[in-house]
Amino acid sequence: MLSLSPWDITKITHKKAKSSKKPEESNDYEEDYDDSDGEEDGGYENENVGGGKHGSRQRNINIIKRVGTTYAWGRWEKWSRCSNSCVQIRKRQCIKRIQNTTDSDALEITFYPDLADKTTGCFGIMKKYRLCKDEKCKFSNRQMRDEQCSAYNRQQYKGKFYTWQGYEKEHNECELYCKPIDSDIFISMNQSVTDGTPCEKPAVYYTHYYRRKAVCVEANAEDHMIS
Repeated sequence: MLSLSPWDITKITHKKAKSSKKPEESNDYEEDYDDSDGEEDGGYENENVGGGKHGSRQRNINIIKRVGTTYAWGRWEKWSRCSNSCVQIRKRQCIKRIQNTTDSDALEITFYPDLADKTTGCFGIMKKYRLCKDEKCKFSNRQMRDEQCSAYNRQQYKGKFYTWQGYEKEHNECELYCKPIDSDIFISMNQSVTDGTPCEKPAVYYTHYYRRKAVCVEANAEDHMIS
């Protein structure tokens, strides 16, 4: 399970000092595009020079023409809308720049890197997350899971209809489990919980930064937790 710490919502920067600020919240009416040039990186972006090197260095956003292949992060995209989720997400692409000669135009290829591949490309954070202020997102863990499970009340299970309520499985909090009322059995609904559904704890890797709560994000692909 891949998780994000409580402090990764707002200031998700690579190897940055700890902050005591509360998680940033937003709604659809706020400006949802960061129009600054690398504001959170002090006006600079990471560049990896040479294609296969693990090291990276800081450089100004204006690229100096250099023969060879360089990688740099592009600008952050717009935040996703809160209408479909309790969590906003935004991403940025990596720019691969191939300069054959100083007199020729560079070839630029943009892509979302596989951050598990440490041999080439851009290093650092590709996605940011923040919570929405929408009223529907202020329900408790039990309320949100109960609501999601109630969608199955009109579907037969083994030839019978049940009134379902949420069940939280300790080691798989981002998968939707439901149980019939007044019953001890529970089953997996073979789907992820809705983004923003509260969970108890992030993965062990982020325990050091854990403070209050966490929520599931993009659990249909990977289990992320933020707070």
